[in-house]
Amino acid sequence: MQVKSSSIVIAGFFLGVVASLQVSLTSNGPVVLDANITFTASITTSSGEKPQGTFCFEFNDRYEGGHRYTSEKSEDTEVQWTISYPSSKYSADIYTMEVTVSRYYSYFPIPIPEGSASTRYSVTNFLNGQLIYLQNGTENAAKCFVKTGIPITFEVQFHDPENYLSKANLTYLWSLSQKDDFIQTDTASLATNFSTPQKYEVQVQVLADFTPPPPPTTPTPITTTSTTTATTSSIPTTSTAKNVTVVTATASAGTSSSPKLVTSNVSSAVTNGRSLRDVSLISSRNDSLSISPDFKYGKFGIALEARDPVSNISIAGKNWLKHGEVYHIDVTCNGSSMFLYCWEIYAGSYNITGLYFFWPVK
Repeated sequence: MQVKSSSIVIAGFFLGVVASLQVSLTSNGPVVLDANITFTASITTSSGEKPQGTFCFEFNDRYEGGHRYTSEKSEDTEVQWTISYPSSKYSADIYTMEVTVSRYYSYFPIPIPEGSASTRYSVTNFLNGQLIYLQNGTENAAKCFVKTGIPITFEVQFHDPENYLSKANLTYLWSLSQKDDFIQTDTASLATNFSTPQKYEVQVQVLADFTPPPPPTTPTPITTTSTTTATTSSIPTTSTAKNVTVVTATASAGTSSSPKLVTSNVSSAVTNGRSLRDVSLISSRNDSLSISPDFKYGKFGIALEARDPVSNISIAGKNWLKHGEVYHIDVTCNGSSMFLYCWEIYAGSYNITGLYFFWPVK
């Protein structure tokens, strides 16, 4: 009977403290395979205040052979943990990270769980980000409409909070139409100008090359020696023989005159010798594409409609009307249709002449 009573006391103790902390868990995902992702767990009391005590945070992504971590015993109420998902071991998927926070008590030998939380995050095969545009200094001003004849800048904004791409050489391949015409750059932005009012599908494909540059090599010259012998004519003259060193770029069959200097060229550094243009054409046909672990690929796009801006607005109509006369005005302008009109009529103001003055209709 004594043992049973003790069990009831201990069980009641646990029920009294479970979930006494409010736990928050966030991540800076999504994340591409091989890049780092950071989780932040924080705790507060039920009233939103900073709790007092000594705690430990236990992280677990619930994946077989996955990530586990228990923080050291401390009074910290916020803990961060950074991990990565190597492409050699993991695949792209939606993962779940859980954290359980336990508090230490002097009268109990082990920490007691008092709260938990979880968060879902994406681990992707491809680079994460978006394509934005700026016109007249305004980002995505009209969402899907741009003006013709005015410079527009497209820019790739990567989601890369851990600066994973700082280690890579990046190449960008831009397409401004449905044709197989591409513009290759080494910067994340492209400035252009649409002169024709029509719909555009702007796409950019990015290849990130993480291969380290090879060590420099020095070509070994091939040396041959030739000797010229002096000759004597009827006029006694003498020519002194000289040794001549000749460096030639040709060699015998099956050999090379000098080793090739292999450089990391991101425009052609794709498996099976495919260039970034090849990647573009393959992906546009939805064919399978295998890129080595040293490379990451991303594709971003935006649909826009270029329109001629409204200009040369002209309004014609009477300034004064007879009582009961219908007001009629003609509004003309240049620009791409369809046009939308917004009317606003101001009330008249009384002046010292005893007449009402009406502001123009807008």
